[in-house]
Amino acid sequence: MRNFRILNPMAVLVLAFGTAGCMGTTDVSVAKSPPASNTIELAKAAISRPLKDPESLKIRNIAGYRTQLGDQIICGEYDAKNSFGGYTGYSTFYVRLRDRVVKSVHQDGDMQYIFLAAQACSKAAAGSIPLPAADVPTPI
Repeated sequence: MRNFRILNPMAVLVLAFGTAGCMGTTDVSVAKSPPASNTIELAKAAISRPLKDPESLKIRNIAGYRTQLGDQIICGEYDAKNSFGGYTGYSTFYVRLRDRVVKSVHQDGDMQYIFLAAQACSKAAAGSIPLPAADVPTPI
């Protein structure tokens, strides 16, 4: 009979999120920049795509940022109806656009990104944002 060691769940989380920075991100400075209405519409379209009822989308507390590379960051909270027809409560979203093209969308309702949306928006409010290294040109 073999002995198996059960890992501490907190250790697994620390290991998983502690190595996330090793996946090739670079911190880029940001400045507050109110988003234009057409940029908000692009963000809404990106947020509503995976929803059960896209027409029920409501957003609030929108904040906009611009990176030194020209990316636009839209942060805020969204709510939408679930498959039972009820609103689920507001959650954080993060949308990054470059040249009016959505590069990334993170929503707290998506368990894969549950920490990233809130963390990314907090970091943006503090003045920087981690971007994939592939999206950041290397200085010559």
